[in-house]
Amino acid sequence: MLRRPAEGSAATANPKTAATTPQPQEEAAPSAAPATFALPLRTGERALDVLAPGYTIDKLYKSMRGPQAQQDFALMPSAPRQLVWITGLQATMAEPDGELASLPEYMCHCNLDIDPIDHDRAYGHHLQMSGRLFTLSQGQLEIALPTGFGIPVWSDQAVSLTTQVLNLNTVGAPFDVRHKVRLAYVTDDPARKPMKPLYMAGVYGLELVKGEHGNFDEEKPPEHGSGCMMGTSAVKGGEYTDSQGKEFTGHWIVHPGREENHTPVTKLLSLPFDTTIHHIAVHLHPFAESLTLIDKTTGSVVYSAKATQIGGGKIGLAHVDSFSSEEGIPVYKDHEYELVSVYDNTSGVDQDSMAVMLLYLLDKGFVRPKPDTSPTVP
Repeated sequence: MLRRPAEGSAATANPKTAATTPQPQEEAAPSAAPATFALPLRTGERALDVLAPGYTIDKLYKSMRGPQAQQDFALMPSAPRQLVWITGLQATMAEPDGELASLPEYMCHCNLDIDPIDHDRAYGHHLQMSGRLFTLSQGQLEIALPTGFGIPVWSDQAVSLTTQVLNLNTVGAPFDVRHKVRLAYVTDDPARKPMKPLYMAGVYGLELVKGEHGNFDEEKPPEHGSGCMMGTSAVKGGEYTDSQGKEFTGHWIVHPGREENHTPVTKLLSLPFDTTIHHIAVHLHPFAESLTLIDKTTGSVVYSAKATQIGGGKIGLAHVDSFSSEEGIPVYKDHEYELVSVYDNTSGVDQDSMAVMLLYLLDKGFVRPKPDTSPTVP
């Protein structure tokens, strides 16, 4: 029986239960307990299963305020150095034993990051990218890249897994939860059909905190578009400053009522070439309705994700749309792009928000590096 605190109390938190050492396996081990993994392994895929530290929830936590921890590891630390392809990530919330399922609403996020300099080497050429590979969050708990596509990394390259909990509804006696995470990957095999390389480019909604207009890194608003609105940061110290000295926040306050925010994202996207999008993951907060990427050059919608609330008097996201396709969606280096987020805050009080779209793009400049000639990862 799942242990549940009374509905309606508060959540401090300490990482409590020790995290387990990641152990690779070819397929999920059978268990008599309810399964918490729903990400099946495809032909040739391996799994690295990670049990995050346990967290004690004893009060309410808004987004980015709950307890968190970071775990660093490599996919195949003991094997000879080789190229591997990350193909998916899933995180579920579990009871302290790591087997029984807990409520997904306690998920704040699960991030997989890598050092961007080392990551650049794995592509064999320079790409402007952050170290973020994946973000999972409430309403979107898994990413499975299309079959035959992956993100190249070195087998001995350190990756960082950051997990954090959220609690917007449950008050009462303290209770423990933890993240159960599955990382899927395939090894590079010359005898198999070559994998198609993807890289992640993130675009995100911004609100202007200080400055004349809401167009990031532009001296004046373009005639054809609107900039992001003037807003209030939800967390002080997380602002972005552009080359003109204007300040923006990607984590802002949504006041009661409906809000539509437009953010020019062409420079954030920074496409080096015309290419195709093969997977889209979306990070939103409760009360979000949708997040849409628009090609301003053509006036067409590239992709629009809808969000569904938990309902039943609770605050939280039950589902956020995602996109996955072997064919892909074309995007163009010389086009202008805009991100539009819509929130409908029906709570009657201020709420925090974010609007992030993670785009997994075909890397047309990929050059398969050789392990014996590539710089050694520290």
